[in-house]
Amino acid sequence: MILLNKDENTEYSSSGLFKSDGIWCHPRRVIDTYEIIFVYEGTAYICEDGIEYELGANDILILEPGKLHYGYRESENFVSFMWLHFKICKKQHCSLPKHMHMSEPYMLKNLFAQCLHTVNTPTYSPVCADLYTALILEEIASEQKTRAYAGRQLSANIREWIRLNIEKDISVCSIARHFGYHENHVSRVFKEAYGVGLKDYIIKMKLDNAKNLLSASLYSVKQISRILSFRSENHFIKFFKYHVKITPTEYRNTYINTHVNKS
Repeated sequence: MILLNKDENTEYSSSGLFKSDGIWCHPRRVIDTYEIIFVYEGTAYICEDGIEYELGANDILILEPGKLHYGYRESENFVSFMWLHFKICKKQHCSLPKHMHMSEPYMLKNLFAQCLHTVNTPTYSPVCADLYTALILEEIASEQKTRAYAGRQLSANIREWIRLNIEKDISVCSIARHFGYHENHVSRVFKEAYGVGLKDYIIKMKLDNAKNLLSASLYSVKQISRILSFRSENHFIKFFKYHVKITPTEYRNTYINTHVNKS
């Protein structure tokens, strides 16, 4: 995440469309502006401050002023990308992603094209380039906000689905398959939303249900293992002891004086 001091006075510096001619590697340099790199084709390999970024089609990377960046690997195939240098003139808090894949790249491509058109057309006022730069930043920020909202909504749906299906044999894989996403995606958005890994959350919910059944029901350990869809009683005992450090029976005995109503 990049925190910018941003106001309406975003200052355009320069821009262009880069196309590689054969094997290419980004030059080593430090600049005094921000730079947006928006890849159209191929793969670019750029390192900034020791962090390596692999940029594919429709990926963006925002390089920061005063930080060394360079190509850490050669691009052997054709690479093309838009680049735009800009400065921030007045201070107002704003956040932009450091590196992000644009799932809806068409508006951003259009804005870059219009920006290049205005700066290369003498009849346009220089202020137009500043305005297009601001619009490009807003488009990137909008994509980030849309994605964050969608991630929070998906995470909430996943949490509710886990609550309703915790007695089944569920996993990160089965959750991803149910919601139609890759396992890495559902794991990432869930952790971003709730600060805990999806696998760890499933385990916690399984344990919470197991503890509740052990302390507040008359079901046997074997019956509880079946209720919670474990492969066997022994598997449930091993699972419980690994996470709680005592056996289900030992846990139940700590609540031996609990009163249970049968009707």
